[in-house]
Amino acid sequence: MIETLLKKLSIPYKDSSLYELALTHASYRVNHALSGTYEKLEFLGDASLDLIIGELCYKNRPELDQGGLTKLRSALVKKEALIQFALDLGLQPYVKVGPGIETKNEKFPTRILEDVFEAFIGAMYLDLGFSFTESFLSKIFLPKIINYSIEDITDYKSRLQEEIQSIFRKTVIYQLVSSSGPAHDPVFEVEVLFDGMVLGKGKGKSKKEAEQNAAKDALGKRAR
Repeated sequence: MIETLLKKLSIPYKDSSLYELALTHASYRVNHALSGTYEKLEFLGDASLDLIIGELCYKNRPELDQGGLTKLRSALVKKEALIQFALDLGLQPYVKVGPGIETKNEKFPTRILEDVFEAFIGAMYLDLGFSFTESFLSKIFLPKIINYSIEDITDYKSRLQEEIQSIFRKTVIYQLVSSSGPAHDPVFEVEVLFDGMVLGKGKGKSKKEAEQNAAKDALGKRAR
């Protein structure tokens, strides 16, 4: 079965058992009395991602300084991004889990997808080496590296806090104003306050996004 996925992804595998292990969750292994764990592959995949994505960022975003490159790489390999890459590659249907874990798409634990994506890359590295792994990841990540805007990787909350603290030695507070929309597509509105005064407002699909947008709004007003 795993061979079908590998052929679909144009991976000229030598040892399909490595990829099989990468997509086998611990709950399945225990239930079926199997040996071996994907944690070591996950470790190797994580290290490979950091190196290869870092190199791709360095080569393709020369205008960014060290801090900008670090933020870009972090944005690309964060949990949510890796989960989406796992879904884009179609890994989920091939993940083996124990009977206690829900396998339906909307209930499948997304944290597992992050782990198996890293393990899958680790398996690829062991099976086909650095050059192929770099080429494979380049096809996936390069469009996002090129198209990421500076705003996408800017931590407005940290910038605002640094500005306020450097002057007043105090912190700002984020307050949820409202939430609307259905559970699967919510919209949150947040205000950022300092000493009871509203500095900025923002909306987003998550509280974190709304807080970032509120901080961005506050920074924009302070710059005027």
